[in-house]
Amino acid sequence: MSMTGRLRAALFCAAATWLSGCSTGDTSPLGASLGAIVSGGGDVATDAERIPYASLEVSTGGNQSLMVMAYRRGSDTYWQARDRATVVLREGRLDATSGFEQDLLGVKVEDQEASAELPWQNAATTPQRYRLTAQWQQQDSVRHSAVGAATLQCDTATQAVALSLTTRMLQRCIETVDWGRDGRTRNVFWRDPGDMRIWAATETPRPGGERFEWRIARPWWPAQVPPVPDQGS
Repeated sequence: MSMTGRLRAALFCAAATWLSGCSTGDTSPLGASLGAIVSGGGDVATDAERIPYASLEVSTGGNQSLMVMAYRRGSDTYWQARDRATVVLREGRLDATSGFEQDLLGVKVEDQEASAELPWQNAATTPQRYRLTAQWQQQDSVRHSAVGAATLQCDTATQAVALSLTTRMLQRCIETVDWGRDGRTRNVFWRDPGDMRIWAATETPRPGGERFEWRIARPWWPAQVPPVPDQGS
């Protein structure tokens, strides 16, 4: 199955899970439409405070919205806004989108250095070098891809970062990507120095693409918020 097909299949499963109410428990807003729980009034912080589910504050293209986790498969998490626009995080960074003018189909990390960990999960503050391959699709279904040489540099010290519902001390990691003739992009990730989880990011995941800013409102990992049931690996 193609990357687009896998994404669409996962999103179909997410929608089915949301609307059918076939799962049990109170760990996700089953049986209710997203529009019924997100006000759409533009007050993201108020919605984040009111909604007890894992949520993400996302800003792109001049629009800001609260996205609620609809589905999780392994390290992939699927987040939907009130208008059903969807973003996918993989290992804590933007990997795919659906419902935008130009949708991201995937971002693959390759040729990383000796560490088996992903660059932003490596505790080292020395520069991490690797290759990124980004794929995206325009509205006319034309697909594009680009390969870039990436370098990630993380600060040693932490800074106070204001999130939707709290403030945390996080490390800043700056990723620069040289896409060759397509220019350069710069991404900023804010990670917890203890478990290396990313709490916030400003990403331009492909050359010429829109910038995505996102911050975790309510996390999805155990002991902090009831997670959405894992739908398989």
